[in-house]
Amino acid sequence: MDKEKYEAFAESLIISHQTPGTIIALNHQRYEKGFGYRDLENQWPVTADTVFGIGSITKSMTCIAILQLQENGELSVHDSIKTYIPEITFKGSDEITLHHLMTHTSGLPPLNTLFYANKQSMERDGSFDLQIQLGAPLDRKQDSIDTYEALINYLTPFRKKSPSSSVS
Repeated sequence: MDKEKYEAFAESLIISHQTPGTIIALNHQRYEKGFGYRDLENQWPVTADTVFGIGSITKSMTCIAILQLQENGELSVHDSIKTYIPEITFKGSDEITLHHLMTHTSGLPPLNTLFYANKQSMERDGSFDLQIQLGAPLDRKQDSIDTYEALINYLTPFRKKSPSSSVS
């Protein structure tokens, strides 16, 4: 398929699925093109610098990478997370394995890290207050999570239930 046909196909998908905007990048930036808008009202186009909240898709990619490392003998899904993140010090963190994180059986409660990671931009556009108004349990005083250290500081006070070992 040539480039023009591919781009016409991509545009047709965006229109048919009513997607405001997206970017497609292939083969380490040999091809990169933004489609649609990052802001429909102002018609600001999607560019290579547009930030998208891809959320949970990263979980699948991370699990694939971990399983590939296990296949290569570089780690085990049964390794403690403390092997890789020794800075985590909350009670019970020694018992949590990579497998627990991969299968959502670590005993950690649902966390609002996504909101706090996006807090600065959400405050700028007003959507952080909107989330609070809609009932999201967010703390205005919680610092933005935009560094590794900020994430560790956010996670440190959490106490958890015992990891579930029912999933093999």
